[in-house]
Amino acid sequence: MENSTHLALPYIMPSQAQKHVTHNEAIAMLDALVQLSVIDRDLTAPPGGESEGDRYIVAATATGDWAGKEDKIAVFRDDAWLFFTPLPGWVAWVNDEAQLCYWTGSAWAGLTSALTVFQNLSLLGVGTAADATNPFSAKLNKALWTARSAGEGGDGDLRYTMNKETEGDVNSLLMQTGFSGRAELGLIGDDDFTLKVSADGSAWTTAILVDKTTGAVRLPAGSAASPALKVGDSDSGLAGGDNMLAFVTGATEQARFGTSGNFLIGGSSAYGTRTGGTGLTVVTPKMQILSTGPDASLMLARFANNVGAPYLFFAKSRGANVGDNTVVQAGDDLATFSFAGVASSGNQGEAARINVSVAGTPGTERTPGRIDFMTTDGTATVAVRVTVAETGALQMGAARDTVIDASRRFVIGASSEYSGANIANVAHAVNTTGKLKGLIVWDTTDNRALRASGTAAADPWHVLDGSATVTPA
Repeated sequence: MENSTHLALPYIMPSQAQKHVTHNEAIAMLDALVQLSVIDRDLTAPPGGESEGDRYIVAATATGDWAGKEDKIAVFRDDAWLFFTPLPGWVAWVNDEAQLCYWTGSAWAGLTSALTVFQNLSLLGVGTAADATNPFSAKLNKALWTARSAGEGGDGDLRYTMNKETEGDVNSLLMQTGFSGRAELGLIGDDDFTLKVSADGSAWTTAILVDKTTGAVRLPAGSAASPALKVGDSDSGLAGGDNMLAFVTGATEQARFGTSGNFLIGGSSAYGTRTGGTGLTVVTPKMQILSTGPDASLMLARFANNVGAPYLFFAKSRGANVGDNTVVQAGDDLATFSFAGVASSGNQGEAARINVSVAGTPGTERTPGRIDFMTTDGTATVAVRVTVAETGALQMGAARDTVIDASRRFVIGASSEYSGANIANVAHAVNTTGKLKGLIVWDTTDNRALRASGTAAADPWHVLDGSATVTPA
């Protein structure tokens, strides 16, 4: 064998003359191939102006002096090109790419393409040095994670998984400015999903918390000056607190759902203490509108080219739960309008009331009802003064005595209201003292109605139909 197995270096034979020539040839080949470093591997022809010892890897479709030498190692020596055929595993440093390449047996490939598995690395730094505190460190301006497609053997999905040991540990993304924390997102000391923010890296505020069990989202309390959930600008949005939620515009609280579930417009606390009315001593309405101006008002408007108008509905059921429909009973109140002013006690003292109640047994689709108009003289609770009965009759007083019946006729009876106004005979003295001008009485003898023309004893009575005048005896 005259040449070495791997590099094909010539051996010096025993009977060979000029042994130095063979020796020098082997040295030159070693110089070309050992610690192999080539200038380029993308050229298809000599670059021109090459220097002694320059080395290249010939690219595909070579021409000129390199024609037919694709993938071989070209070495410029003694003003000529020498070519060496690589064997699998040969490694060459490519200067213009600053990377190691190796011969696969069919092509030159970057050495990094052969490194497909990294296991149990202690430190890994990308663009920077890793250390014990940050065993994986990267210093770069952009990063991309993309899913492996189904055509590449993947499934098209991409999930980034982070795991912590116990619920009390931290699993989060920490964002910093100048290595000072500004935001943290993740499972921070528990299993609720939390977003925290900080202005200085020391004091942290929970901005959003998502309950791990219910999925409920919680925001910080905020204030009118700085709502927790801002809409449009920095001082408009929602401000919350324990068991309340406020609506804010222009750094002013406009409305809130209070701790009792009531909706307040123009005030931050319920205004509902009442006096002077049975059943209304303490009232906390579900909705209140409070103001110092005429906007303490409620408007219902309907815009339609028809006879319809806005509606305000009141309904009553004897059901124990919301939505239970249980038939009402006679005497049940259906709706109440109460009118009050601040009394000397400092409470809202009731002055008048309009009350709608059930006036009998409900029918299949209708409920008989009456309307009571109630007032007080300031010394007692409100009392019924006038009633519109279920028949349409007009009644007066707590006993609801009918004064105009359903046929629109005056009703003058012998009740206590008229006991001094009844007469037995028009020829006799009629209510000679204390009568009221315009008082109407019923003449039970002649069955006719009389009206007093004055208050004096001698003032006559007039028959209402104008047929006669009765002069007191």
